[in-house]
Amino acid sequence: MNKNKQTEWNFPFDIVESWNVETFFGRWAVPRLSAFIKLVEVQPAENSPKVLIDKFGDVHAKLLWIKYLKEMLFAFSYYSLEYRILKYPKFDKAFEKRISRGIHLFAIYYKYLYIKE
Repeated sequence: MNKNKQTEWNFPFDIVESWNVETFFGRWAVPRLSAFIKLVEVQPAENSPKVLIDKFGDVHAKLLWIKYLKEMLFAFSYYSLEYRILKYPKFDKAFEKRISRGIHLFAIYYKYLYIKE
């Protein structure tokens, strides 16, 4: 087997994107999450995730949902290297914790990232 042999790339994206998935996924997610947040802000409160409505009621659920979405956006902004969006002057434990929280919230609420018609 020839270790120097170039393998054929048969995917609909540049191979460079697979070298650093976190950055490229972040770059993909940031504009979409930003638009999603704007849509959620003008939606009725009862369109918030049912799991939040059941626990906090319509109005509080919507406010919390928007807060969670902004935390997700913060985390993906970091990973996409869109530092201009971030307001932290330095990376510290609080910054790291906020990024982890945003990614964790994304994992928990992934199935709710849609707008009800």
